[in-house]
Amino acid sequence: MSLDASIWAWRIQGVSAPQKLVLLSLADRANEKHICYPSMARIAADCCANERTIRRAIVALVDRGLIEAKKSSGMVTFYHLIGV
Repeated sequence: MSLDASIWAWRIQGVSAPQKLVLLSLADRANEKHICYPSMARIAADCCANERTIRRAIVALVDRGLIEAKKSSGMVTFYHLIGV
């Protein structure tokens, strides 16, 4: 867990509630480089939301430049928190 990432996520303004929850979920799992690898199902469970809502939130966060979502080898998606 990255305390810096959690503080950063709490301070982000102008995002919807699902987007904020996704940021907090990602921040809770971020390593010292602000990268994490949770599954879509894990994020959905953390946020008490369905996977479709989570996907929309992730797209919005990527569009705003707050996170990067990339596929690594083996088709695992990793998330990088930008600006922590």
